[in-house]
Amino acid sequence: KGGPRAVNVGISINEVQYLAHSESSFEYRRHPVITDTENRFGGAGGGTVVLLKGLSLDWGADQYSCQFGDLPHYPAIYSEDGLACPSPPLEGDAPADVTVTLFTADGLQRLATSNLPFVYSQEIQVLSLTPD
Repeated sequence: KGGPRAVNVGISINEVQYLAHSESSFEYRRHPVITDTENRFGGAGGGTVVLLKGLSLDWGADQYSCQFGDLPHYPAIYSEDGLACPSPPLEGDAPADVTVTLFTADGLQRLATSNLPFVYSQEIQVLSLTPD
């Protein structure tokens, strides 16, 4: 029950003798949940900052990475409003809908997935403006 808490860890090979280190501990944390996503559309060139909002997203500034579809992981940026995930450049043709997934910083453990896709669109090119 409750929020994150640290417990001391003892290690034993024979369940009789324990190696106790005062510096060894494990912290229990609630699993993150994404409840909302802001900035769900962006250009294929990347760089759109997607803000993930939800529960238990407060593990720390350097604890998360984001993945858009099957593209490489990028570090998430922690703020009081949520986790900011910059979209990487799309590898392939736009438009494309991709899932935004939150991972641990090392990219090894999937933590949460957004229910709403991020939509890559073709880059807009301004060819002319009038009047001059």
